[in-house]
Amino acid sequence: RQMCIRDRVLIKAEELGIKVNKLDKRKFMETFWADEFIVNLVNEKGERDKTVTSMGLEALVNLEDILEEEYFLRAWKVVKDKLIVYRKGEPFCVKTKDSKETVYLGDNQYHEGTVWLRNLPYLLRLALKVKEYDFAKKILLNLLDHSLGEGALFYNQELFSLDDGDLVPVKNPVQYWSHFTDPFIWVTQLYMERIK
Repeated sequence: RQMCIRDRVLIKAEELGIKVNKLDKRKFMETFWADEFIVNLVNEKGERDKTVTSMGLEALVNLEDILEEEYFLRAWKVVKDKLIVYRKGEPFCVKTKDSKETVYLGDNQYHEGTVWLRNLPYLLRLALKVKEYDFAKKILLNLLDHSLGEGALFYNQELFSLDDGDLVPVKNPVQYWSHFTDPFIWVTQLYMERIK
């Protein structure tokens, strides 16, 4: 099982003999939660950038032991409205951020409204958390279709541009880190539990 950064920090703190108190949920929510989602950035003055991003999605799914289900359900609606992109009429992945710059022209758009497959495990974790099993299945089938039909064997495209809504592979055509197996295992385990 992969360990999130927060877990690694807590383990390291314990190794160093530092007592770590439980996260102050109220303070966390005041600082990092706004408009149904985790904020993108908080500066030292406390000003918040409320842009919806895939990094917020990643942070969200790593808070499963802290946040109640209602927060995940509310965030799911935001992700569906602002981040999810479709391929061949089915859900495929998420944009890096809710940005009007979706066409990749160069590195200035690298982290704008482009699509990175490396964000898929976080999308799938959220979908499974809110019991959107069929949605998760459609994403995985679409990923397999891309991988087998448009990529090199065992590799996926790193980055997609959204040109007039069409996903266009750009930059680094062969990326191993965008190919993963854990979500397939998660969905298989859930399926097996449901048919018992």
